[in-house]
Amino acid sequence: MSNIFASAGVVTGIFYSFIILLSRTNYKSKWWLILFLTLLNLTLLPPLLILFQTFPPLWINASFGLLWGPTLYYYVASLLKEKINYKWLPLHLLPFAIYYSLSFIFGIEIIPGPPDLQAPHHINSNPASFILFSSIQSCSLLGYSIFTLFVLNKHAKNIRNHYSYTDVHLTIRWSYVIIIFFVSAYIFVVLVEQIVGNHIQYITHDIQSILIASFIYVLGYLGIKQQPVYLNMIDEQVLNKETERETETEHNTQSKEKYSKNKLDEELKESYKTKLLHHLETEKPYLQAKLCINDLSESLQIPKHFLSQIINDSLGHTFYSLINSYRVNEVKQRIQNDINEQFTLLAIAFDSGFNSKSGFNQNFKLETGMTPLEFKNKTKACKTSN
Repeated sequence: MSNIFASAGVVTGIFYSFIILLSRTNYKSKWWLILFLTLLNLTLLPPLLILFQTFPPLWINASFGLLWGPTLYYYVASLLKEKINYKWLPLHLLPFAIYYSLSFIFGIEIIPGPPDLQAPHHINSNPASFILFSSIQSCSLLGYSIFTLFVLNKHAKNIRNHYSYTDVHLTIRWSYVIIIFFVSAYIFVVLVEQIVGNHIQYITHDIQSILIASFIYVLGYLGIKQQPVYLNMIDEQVLNKETERETETEHNTQSKEKYSKNKLDEELKESYKTKLLHHLETEKPYLQAKLCINDLSESLQIPKHFLSQIINDSLGHTFYSLINSYRVNEVKQRIQNDINEQFTLLAIAFDSGFNSKSGFNQNFKLETGMTPLEFKNKTKACKTSN
């Protein structure tokens, strides 16, 4: 069975890589995704070659698995940031370089798995080398996965500070699921194999091939559809630099004395806060489904960083929660207005600035403690009793 899935995985990986390579986009994430798919393919290639009695050459090394973690991290990072710092890349590659070199210098067996008497010596592995490699690879994959999830979580928080909406492509929610599932399942299989030993090696290798082939299919499919989100994301370092330039242009020398380390003077903070709340009440910018902090900054002529500071510190909100709280209030007012009885709740929600049913229901329940339908029924009951 493993040979069938290994074959399917290799063919799928090559197909996806070819499609991505032919795409007209030139994002860095494209190349990291191709590299990741290639590394996964190299893992499936040895059992596939052995099936046809063509044993893998020495350079096809199991230590390529030590590149999974760094490649996963840089792929996700390249989706979130237009410019990536590669200063520490050599350090990320060091474990692979060491193990790969040792496999040549000291003849460490490099294809962990059940022995094959017809295979060259370097194909087979003894229990010690297998346990060593599996432990190193599992720790590497687990560590990088945790760090990658941390980066994704930070990105999600950044979205809520700059956007009033979320969607699948913006948050890359799919990456959470496949990373957690693949890593946990793969490490579990490796641990079981180490604990039980040679008795179930053939079974666990079948499961590993199935996992890797499935991961190639899902990752390739979703990776092709996923566009980088840094085109719409506000980088905090760039934001601070822009803020300094905007501050100098808008307030000149006299007002610059009011700023210290990008922190607002209390008097100016209150002025900006009043201006923001007045704008939200009168102009109702939250009715725009895809409102972001850039739009509000331009309308109010308030630097983005200061606007974010006011929303976070003075109002106790993220940009996302603030705008959606206004949208919820708008929905409540429209439900209470008899003129809107002919419209569905979803129609009212979309007209109030929400762009998805799930986002509407979630934010409404969070603000009111009731579902939209419960609130509507309660409003009707109150009107009837009166």
